Amino acid sequence: MKKIQLFIIGFILSSGFCFGQTTWEKLFSNKSTDVFRSVTEVPSGGYAIAGYTSDSTVSDTDAYVVRINNLGDTLWTFRHNIGLSKKDLFYKIINTADGGFVMCGYTNSITGVSDDVLFTKINGSGQLVWTKTWGGSGKDRAQDIIQLADGTFGIVGYTTSAPAQYYDAFFYRVDANGDSLWLKRYGSAAYDDANTIKILANGGFLLGGQSSNGANGFDQFLIRTNDSGDTLWTRKFGTIGTDNIECLAIGPDGYYMAGSTNGAGVGGDDGYLVKTDTTGTVQFSKTFGGSAPDDLHRVALTADGGLVMSGTTSSTGPLNPNMWIVRANANGDSLWSRAFGGDNHDHGYSGQETTDGGYILAGHTGSFGFNGEEAFVVKMDANGNIANLLTYIVPSVLVSPTTSTCGGAGIIVKIIIRNFGAKTVPNVPAQVVITGDLSQTINGVYSGAFYPQDADTLTFSTPINTTGGGTYTFTISTLNTNDVVPARNTITVTLTLDGNSGAPSVANVARCGTGTVTLNAVTSGNVYWFSAASGGAPLASGSSFTTPSISGNTIYYAQTGLACPSGRTSATAIVDAIPALPVLSQGYSCGAGTVNLSASSANSVNWYDAAVGGTLVGTGLTLVTPSIVNTTTFYAEADNGICRSSTVAVDAVIYPIPSVSVGADTSIAIGTTYIITASPSYPVYNWSTSETTQSISVTAPANYCVTITDANNCSSTDCANVTFYVGINNNAANNQFIIYPNPANNKLNIVLSQTTENVFFQLTNVAGQIIVSKSMNHITPGSTYEISLEGIAPGVYFAKMMLDGVSFNQKIIVQ
Repeated sequence: MKKIQLFIIGFILSSGFCFGQTTWEKLFSNKSTDVFRSVTEVPSGGYAIAGYTSDSTVSDTDAYVVRINNLGDTLWTFRHNIGLSKKDLFYKIINTADGGFVMCGYTNSITGVSDDVLFTKINGSGQLVWTKTWGGSGKDRAQDIIQLADGTFGIVGYTTSAPAQYYDAFFYRVDANGDSLWLKRYGSAAYDDANTIKILANGGFLLGGQSSNGANGFDQFLIRTNDSGDTLWTRKFGTIGTDNIECLAIGPDGYYMAGSTNGAGVGGDDGYLVKTDTTGTVQFSKTFGGSAPDDLHRVALTADGGLVMSGTTSSTGPLNPNMWIVRANANGDSLWSRAFGGDNHDHGYSGQETTDGGYILAGHTGSFGFNGEEAFVVKMDANGNIANLLTYIVPSVLVSPTTSTCGGAGIIVKIIIRNFGAKTVPNVPAQVVITGDLSQTINGVYSGAFYPQDADTLTFSTPINTTGGGTYTFTISTLNTNDVVPARNTITVTLTLDGNSGAPSVANVARCGTGTVTLNAVTSGNVYWFSAASGGAPLASGSSFTTPSISGNTIYYAQTGLACPSGRTSATAIVDAIPALPVLSQGYSCGAGTVNLSASSANSVNWYDAAVGGTLVGTGLTLVTPSIVNTTTFYAEADNGICRSSTVAVDAVIYPIPSVSVGADTSIAIGTTYIITASPSYPVYNWSTSETTQSISVTAPANYCVTITDANNCSSTDCANVTFYVGINNNAANNQFIIYPNPANNKLNIVLSQTTENVFFQLTNVAGQIIVSKSMNHITPGSTYEISLEGIAPGVYFAKMMLDGVSFNQKIIVQ
């Protein structure tokens, strides 16, 4: 690619250089695609350039404006991402009367599918003022924009949205805020578009583009309108091939139309210039180019009344397409042409004369660097020459150290640097900043001339110390000033290097039962793990190593470094036996209380209140639980002092206390025999009489008790006092007292027949419950005592009279 430099220098030497003009080349390079489509000189100085930029893929481009000063240094950038973040592109930028800028192009970020016209206003500092879109379901693109004296804007392009018949040229007028005023369409059912628009001094507008023209194919399409966009006349010019108008220039006596043709030149595709008078009558046509494809994208008048045209050529300059600028006189005769680029694809779009008498050209290139399409701007002198060629020197490879380099005290850093630019640069400075396990900055200089497209090794004289090994990040920069935005003069490389730190320190680690074991090593270097004392491939790297699942003791080996290995240190992953589960015996309690639980095990036993993570409630082969009211599960594990078994569950059971009844606490027996029955039925009965049946027969008054035992071996006791009534209404009682009436109703009368000191009267029902009780003292013969029976239910009752300690019984009927 050195021939690029020779090509440009040849023009400098042959044409001379105008030292009053600033010249330079600038490259704008983001991540993927960067293209400039339009450049305009700013009245306050410098230039504004518009196009698009892509971070990663062609389906995500942002509309893009860069403001630079006269030296090409960036003042600010404006980046515009619309809606769905698809394609957003600017094709044209112009200055506005208020010192700002307005751009037009298209976006498909509104629907994600169809293209819509995009036009955007920013202020002189690059802040967004407004952005607008217009379009339908078809393809709608804006190619050119103008500002009128009243502050409104005119936009031209093409549309396929209804009611377009196919491709229609359009003229869209908007106010100063970008809001619609009116829309005009031009064309037929065939192809028609508008690429450029100019304001005419005598009123109205001139639009240029391309249109189908029957057997002539596609021709240049010229439309003359009035101030309202109404057509006054149209003209079509061209050859039997394909011709178009990309740009118009208004001369003092007619119109210049620049574009391309494949029907008139010598190379199949050539730049094409047609001059007409003000009525659209052709005065001359010229082609520019050679045997390879060439085209023109822009034409403008120069201060001396001539023309400057810009585009792309494959016929001039290095291989493949190149950015192209042509200087001609008013008759279209070429004065000189220049090509810029290299051996890859380079495309020029927008060129114009500058106020210092030089020229500026914007486009994109694939010849300088490795980032796909990069936006490219060239500022020339009056003869199209450049003194300050593109400087673009970058580090590309870290040669030393590499991942196979052993750590050491005298490691030498080497890098490869490349000259992607067009300029020979002497004595290129570079710097390496090292971070990570080493913090150090070293500087070096590539001595001598560094030619375009050359690559060479730069060796730094200051060594670095990587004896300990580790991870190192090398930030490598060339320190010369690059004509690239951003500078792209830095690369970052991270390496892990083996040190020389000696064998690592490791320790045995034990686990209980089959499973993995994590071993650890201590060293200042990188650790590698092996299954053998020598040889073999590493199992893993790092200060920690987790073994596969193992069921027995296994030896592993750790080594510091791989390229520079230390000796190996062994560590045993120990697998200890897990004790057998304890055998547990369930315990119980009749009713709330403590429960005794027991375990059988050859090891110690720990007792818990939960299967996992519970509280330790006891140790040993027996456990006396806390007092509990409900059946509760406890858990026990065997513990051999190293390993513990899993837990086993056992219940501390709380059985309910059984209930038994032998009837009323006091029972009245009539006659000589009384049957006592304990209920309900239970397996075991133990009476105070030593009998073991559910029922017993008693013949004497006494307190009788029974103890029952249920199926859970829980017991309960109940007792009854049995009183016998015999000799009812006997004669002995009649000699002592009389109770009447019998049957009785509301009362009983008691009449005693002799003097008695103490009398006790008691009335009980057949269940032995006491109904009435009364004591009387110092009774004289014939005395009558009344006993009220109010509220006593009718039935059979028993009266008991005790006269001075002698007991008498009598049956009483209450009606």
